[in-house]
Amino acid sequence: DSSYPAVLDNITAIDNGAAGLRLRTNPGNIPGNMSGTGNGINGTVVNGALGGLDENSLWSWGNSEGFPVVVDNVSLATEDTLNVAAGAVVKFLDAQAYISIYGTLTSPAGEPTWFTSLADDAHGGDTNNDGDATEPERDDWDAVYISSGSILDINDTWFAYGDGNLKTHNGRAQSVAWDGGGSVYSAGDGAYLVVGTVDITGVRFLHNGQDGLNLNLTNPGTAMGNEFVGNGGYALRTTADVNATDCWWGDATGPYDPTDGNPDYNPGGLGGRVSDLVDYRPWAATVSLNQAPGAFDLQNPADNSSTAASPIAFSWSPASDPDGDTVNYTLEVCLDTSFTGDAVVLRRGDLSATTAQIMADDLPSVTCYWRVVARDGRFGMTISNPGYRTLLPAVSGVEDMVGTTVAFAARPIWPNPSTSVSNFSFSLPQQENVSLRVYDMAGRLVRTLVQGSVPPGEHSVIWDGRDRSGGRAATGLYFYRLQADSGELVRRVVLMR
Repeated sequence: DSSYPAVLDNITAIDNGAAGLRLRTNPGNIPGNMSGTGNGINGTVVNGALGGLDENSLWSWGNSEGFPVVVDNVSLATEDTLNVAAGAVVKFLDAQAYISIYGTLTSPAGEPTWFTSLADDAHGGDTNNDGDATEPERDDWDAVYISSGSILDINDTWFAYGDGNLKTHNGRAQSVAWDGGGSVYSAGDGAYLVVGTVDITGVRFLHNGQDGLNLNLTNPGTAMGNEFVGNGGYALRTTADVNATDCWWGDATGPYDPTDGNPDYNPGGLGGRVSDLVDYRPWAATVSLNQAPGAFDLQNPADNSSTAASPIAFSWSPASDPDGDTVNYTLEVCLDTSFTGDAVVLRRGDLSATTAQIMADDLPSVTCYWRVVARDGRFGMTISNPGYRTLLPAVSGVEDMVGTTVAFAARPIWPNPSTSVSNFSFSLPQQENVSLRVYDMAGRLVRTLVQGSVPPGEHSVIWDGRDRSGGRAATGLYFYRLQADSGELVRRVVLMR
């Protein structure tokens, strides 16, 4: 807890209930010889202001294989530099976790450097020590922020599964030089950069929820030889001239550019869309990097099958990878068709075979949905055909959901897992009749938390982990079921005693 940086060297942490190591204020230098197993978090959790004691200080985070740096909230002081070693993995503790750069962030060329989700076992190992129970998702963490006057000089650096991955706030950054790596699976833009000068080369912007690369520039920029595939908005958007030649836009016909003559025109392009001021000719006519696995089909169980038989045998056809990569599969069972967050009941990942067996007792007595996701280990991802199938309960304890579209909003249950108390928050657009009940895995009613008319607005309800008689509910999986006039939903919570 000292305001002065800790001095660490060759520390091993084993079988601690929480973090292997936690630095609550100025984290300072993190060497590359840290290690640990069996901890609640297998890594060094860092928080607070980095630097600021002496101007022009150089800080470094090393590559401790299998024991990454885990960021809560960290800021780097103006005039200071943080160098993240080649091959290092930086993970983020939760959806609010971020790094704010007011000085300079650097990473050298070489083995890839990662900024990613705590649940990303593919990089840095099983940091949250939960096996394959969770997988990384968009919005698992906030962002790496670059602020007014800051400098980014990074090589072979990847950002994955954030709310915005990499973005500017508090003014205009001085410069961004980014050579190699990528930004993938952001809930927002892959990178949103308000910056004076930018030079981005050989970077992959893949499957981001909004724009792949969004540039707010005061000077012409360079974004040559990059890849833009599967982004929800523009592939590349800019406010000043950008040289984006030799890029792969997702199709041999080039980017989609419906605006005539500023500086170019390509209305027949089937690739990602570009804004005005992007100079994209010539473009790459073939993909030079990675292609996702091919289409594949769900086989068994059939749609609307019951979970009466145990074990339940799941199967699907194999997916062929165009690049010859090894394909692994993840079987997912969910309470709704979002396949995200608290709605996920089960994930069985890293399956090399096209079959899996799940015990019926491992699934709740409610209608669920299942699908399979094929991955090639290089961010190529394909979802099964059809997108999901319905799995009916053997015995209807918690009545079947009548639909998955609701007019109200619900926040994730927190904390989850819970050791005693958990909080469920929801928002209603108008006054409605509401019931909120907790059920166990067998569909038995455990507790009624809300029953009656509820006014519009935000509401927060606490379950204290006790049943209707006041006794402590046992360790296990439980379900919140919220029913309102405008719809209903079911969410899960794990109670750990």
